[in-house]
Amino acid sequence: EEYYDVQNQLAKVFTADEVAEVAGHPTVVRRTMRDVKREHHTEVMFENVGYDGGMDEGLFSERYLQKPPAQWIQ
Repeated sequence: EEYYDVQNQLAKVFTADEVAEVAGHPTVVRRTMRDVKREHHTEVMFENVGYDGGMDEGLFSERYLQKPPAQWIQ
C-alpha cells in the first residue's frame, strides 16, 4: 500500500513481507511500514494466528461490536 502526503509525494509504503498458509487461508504474518521521507520503518510480526476460534456469528452484531464479551478480549 502506498500513502501520499498533501503534496502528492510518496510518504509511506506498507508491505506484506511474508505470507503463510494458516488453516487453508493465505495470511500475512509479517508486515512493514516504511516512512520514505524519514528513512524509518516499523515491522510487525503475527504469531499464533488462528481461524475458526469458536466464535458465534452473533458476536458480530452491532451490540457486541460496541461492547464485546469479556471472554473474547485480551
